[in-house]
Amino acid sequence: GHTGADGDNAVELTGEAGGGSNVELPVLGETLTEITITGWINGVSTEAWTGLIQSRDGAQPIGLGFRADSGELTYTWNDNNANTYNFVSDLVIPPNEWTFVALTVTPSEGKLYLGAGGALSSAVNAIEHLEQESPSVWHLGKDACCEDGRNLQGAIDDVAIFNQALTCLLYTSPS
Repeated sequence: GHTGADGDNAVELTGEAGGGSNVELPVLGETLTEITITGWINGVSTEAWTGLIQSRDGAQPIGLGFRADSGELTYTWNDNNANTYNFVSDLVIPPNEWTFVALTVTPSEGKLYLGAGGALSSAVNAIEHLEQESPSVWHLGKDACCEDGRNLQGAIDDVAIFNQALTCLLYTSPS
């Protein structure tokens, strides 16, 4: 665990190039029309793009990440379409601070959430979202695309992935 306290199961990630440390979760093996991804992160990016909770194959990557240059939360969907990963959310992840992140996708929109500093903010990308398969393992703290440096240096905790879009997310600022 991150703090060593009972029940604290956060994982520490080194962010090293060449694969870095990350956690692999099993393949979902589902075709998705909706999804919800949630988790807590605390760290910094190691490259221009950093994967937080990401499943990536050659054609249909799915997941959450952020840009190092702006610190902005973003996501990948629609067969790796730039209208998702280049969506400007204006949700900036503070470095080295516990931050709640979430994504919900429905056929008509993708919605990003960021909880930091006692406030929950969101941004909606109101475009069509295609049905996606999830044929690859999921990585926590890594985007397995393009190079080996898209890793988080820090910690991730309380990750959850649902095969539906949740309509209510509860955010409680850590004390």
